[in-house]
Parts: sequence; C-alpha cells; structure tokens
Amino acid sequence: MRYFILACLLLTFPAFAQQPTVDITPNSQNTSQSKSFPIEGLWRSDNGLVQAEKLLSEKKFSEALSMLEQVLARNPRIADAYVDSAYAWLNLGNNAKAKSNIENALLIDKNHMGAYVINGLLALMDKDRDQAENYLNALKMLCRSDSCPEYQTLQRILRETKLEEK
Repeated sequence: MRYFILACLLLTFPAFAQQPTVDITPNSQNTSQSKSFPIEGLWRSDNGLVQAEKLLSEKKFSEALSMLEQVLARNPRIADAYVDSAYAWLNLGNNAKAKSNIENALLIDKNHMGAYVINGLLALMDKDRDQAENYLNALKMLCRSDSCPEYQTLQRILRETKLEEK
C-alpha cells in the first residue's frame, strides 16, 4: 500500500509545482503592454526552492534534498522547503525524517496545506485512516471548499486506497 500511496502522490506533485501567473498591469485593455510574472516570484524568497521543486517533479529526491538543505541553511523559516523535504524523505522511505520536516513546517505555518497532505499520507502509511480523514477535513476548512488541489489530491488518494483495500 505504501507504494500505491506514493505513486498517487507522485502523479499529482507536478500540479503543486506548476506556478500560475498574475497580470500586474492594472485595468489594462491592451494585452501587448500587459506583463505577467510567475506568482511564485512574489512569495518565493529563494530560487533554490524553485529548483528543488523541479528536481522533485523529476523524481530526483536526493538531489532535491541537497538543494533544500542549502535553502534552509540560508533561511530556516521557509515552510515550503520543509514540506518539500518531507515529500522527498517520504519517497526515499524515511517516514521519521518526513514527519520531522512536517513538524518544522507547521511551526512556521500552522495552516500549510501541503503539510496536511503529507500528514494524511503518513497517517495512511501508519494504517490510521481515521487520522488521514481528519487531515482531509482540516484541508477542506483551510481551503474553504473542496476545490483546492491539496484537498482533491488527498481525497483521491483516500478514495483509491479504500478501493484497493476491498
């Protein structure tokens, strides 16, 4: 079941890494003068994080961890770096390090939705479906709906693992 859960997450990770763009030209009718920038540039304080997420989407987990260690050495207050590290450790089979990184992320941002997804996966791997569903419900409250990608990812994995158990 561990590999099934990881496979489900791997299929959706690139969706988390995709960065939408935002038009910064207010009320512009002329699209040739409009400028779009990746939203990630507005909140990402370290380009190494973007590079690490690319490595994760390519399933280069050890390389991504090296990059993330550098990011965290420069700024240990980036919750995304801890969540990405947890994702890498999860895929490398070290749940203890994954949990430790998630705890660090939640100390920085108690509402980090990616951390709730990873916690849900860890709960499933520990065969604690009720706890995984609690994380899903928490995501629904954080998202204020069931339409955010983090909620949909964990919901899909819960549904697919339930079918696998039958």
